[in-house]
Amino acid sequence: MLSANILTRLDDLSRSGEKEPDDSGAAVYWWTRDDARRAMATDLYSTVADNLAAIAATLDAMRAIERHGGAQILDRAFTGFAALDAPAAKRHWRDVIKVGPLEQDMAVTRATYISLFRRPHLGQMK
Repeated sequence: MLSANILTRLDDLSRSGEKEPDDSGAAVYWWTRDDARRAMATDLYSTVADNLAAIAATLDAMRAIERHGGAQILDRAFTGFAALDAPAAKRHWRDVIKVGPLEQDMAVTRATYISLFRRPHLGQMK
């Protein structure tokens, strides 16, 4: 379904000779194969025609991604992100590099940081 602020004839085609509406935004709505409702809208451009062209170009690009397997790649990538543990409460930098709150010597702090930095994997910092 297409939505824009243009006047249409009885057959739903746009009327000729009408001025550009004040709101040039356009939107398209559709349902996926699993009945999920989707919408795409833009008001980036100053004419309805340009906004509709932007939506059409975006949908075309999305179809190309789907056609060439990009959607599966993205699904796999985001599945990997979803599998990561949720971030814990933010830690103070001193806790991360294991420098006590009373340590005032910057040389000691820097040496501790460098020794952790040189480890082969950051997972050892836990």
